[in-house]
Amino acid sequence: MRVLDLSRLFAGNMLTFYLADFGADVLKIEQPDVGDSARAVRDGGYAVWWKVMSRNKRSLAIDLKHKDGIAALTRRINH
Repeated sequence: MRVLDLSRLFAGNMLTFYLADFGADVLKIEQPDVGDSARAVRDGGYAVWWKVMSRNKRSLAIDLKHKDGIAALTRRINH
């Protein structure tokens, strides 16, 4: 199963890391230069929650505010 993770909050990240744990091919779409909001939650300087929530996922930065970004996402969906 292929899953595109477009979530920005913890609930979506949690759902997709469970799917990834059970074998789904999860591709996390993130904002360029910013990444997922979970990356900003730090404990002792480390993005601990991001490390947990991104396990078994691949990440790709796509700017969905531009038509080229939308086209790239559409190619991923249709692939």
